[in-house]
Amino acid sequence: MVKKDQWRICRIVVLSLLFAVYTIYLLWAFLNTEAWVPDERWFFYLARTLGGGGINLREYTHLENRLGYGAVYWYILNFSKTVLTARIYSLTCQISIPVLLVITLKMFRTEQNMDNRIAIALLLYFSSPFAWFTGKIIGPELIGNCLGAMAATILLWVTEVRNICTIGPNIKTRIILISGSLLGGVATGVKPNYIVFLVFWGVYFTIKYITEENRPPKAIPSYLKILMLVAIGFIIGFIAANPVSVTDPKIYISNIAGTNSSNFSVLHLKNCLFKECIEWDFVNSGGMNETIISAVAAISVFVIGCIWGNKRVKILCIASLLACCFLLLLCCRGDRFLGWYLLPFLYLIPISVHDKRIMYPILALNFFILLPGLCYQIQAKNDQIAFIKEWDEYTELMQEYQKEFPEAEPVYYVEMSPESVPDQYLNRIYQYEKSLDKPQLIFISKRALANGSISYLFNLAASNREGYTLIDSYKSLHVCIFQPEKRGEL
Repeated sequence: MVKKDQWRICRIVVLSLLFAVYTIYLLWAFLNTEAWVPDERWFFYLARTLGGGGINLREYTHLENRLGYGAVYWYILNFSKTVLTARIYSLTCQISIPVLLVITLKMFRTEQNMDNRIAIALLLYFSSPFAWFTGKIIGPELIGNCLGAMAATILLWVTEVRNICTIGPNIKTRIILISGSLLGGVATGVKPNYIVFLVFWGVYFTIKYITEENRPPKAIPSYLKILMLVAIGFIIGFIAANPVSVTDPKIYISNIAGTNSSNFSVLHLKNCLFKECIEWDFVNSGGMNETIISAVAAISVFVIGCIWGNKRVKILCIASLLACCFLLLLCCRGDRFLGWYLLPFLYLIPISVHDKRIMYPILALNFFILLPGLCYQIQAKNDQIAFIKEWDEYTELMQEYQKEFPEAEPVYYVEMSPESVPDQYLNRIYQYEKSLDKPQLIFISKRALANGSISYLFNLAASNREGYTLIDSYKSLHVCIFQPEKRGEL
């Protein structure tokens, strides 16, 4: 018993320290507001155009769901007024997920070792590169994911702790049901993908209700009444997040349709699961196996939970698995897939873990598979912040080379976020065109090399091929030149 208590205390201390490191790192990364990505910059100033610094209620009811994101998101971003405030909101949302994981798992106290389950779930979470997400920080993803996870947690609490499957809903549980589903409606309003959290609860509740031995006498009416309460809360939350869906449904549908491809194909599933991609803005947008959880670990969690879990854990695993499949199918609508579409997996998969000892080698394997993505996620933000702190020094160097090669057209693949950076520095690799009759002076930051196309240009220059030459490397900046007349030379 003493050894068990010591092991439990040790585990709590280790996990607490890990959570502290996690929180401190995110706090440091989020509060360095100069280190933001182009989409953050775009969204922040786009929100400014919607109401100056405050949107009144009448304006809000007609506020468009720009880019397919709910009016409530744009209102929050507008109301924030500063990037720092917006990032504090996002930080709160991000660090809430592991807290919600613990709360959810505490509801499922069984004869199994609950402390082990919580430890495994948190280790699974912290090994995910997107648990340390520092890309499009003030985008709608972190807010929507947090609201959806909160909704699922509240609804699970009503189902498990208040036991509505057995005693039916009373006044208090009705209020809680409506409140939880209202949050789910707001999350879905922020971004439609987050309806997956209500799908998860709906499957869990339905299976549990069907298999419950002590159901109330009027089972079907009670079941329908609970679903009706959830539907009411969802509709209220959705409309509150997107009043334009009522005041001008054509605009709402148009904006949603404009962000989604109708080119549905199961073949896109490969992208969702195994895509490897560092975007033009140097943000990792890879598939599940690169950014969330390895396919081996995900399959293992569900198989082990369904085979060895007790009744409640099995239902939880089935509901989570079906919800994850639903989200994957939603993401198979077109060629354009970005890894953060699967952020709900950070909640849905860890809550399904079992405490079988075989989970520990699976955790180790999962960590090994995700380690490159995890290192990039953390190191890339560190490199960005370090580069920006020395921005004046790099700018001076770039200007010196422009004076040395005045005939060359400058091309910049460096940090694009500081306020002081003029638009001329905002080059995008997918827009790159090789000049056939004019030299090009190409500036590449260390972080930019993670992008495959930029890395290819750098490798050409480093090996002095195709007219490209590496002429200098200073700290985190590489200077290359392309000279058309030297094309074909070895």
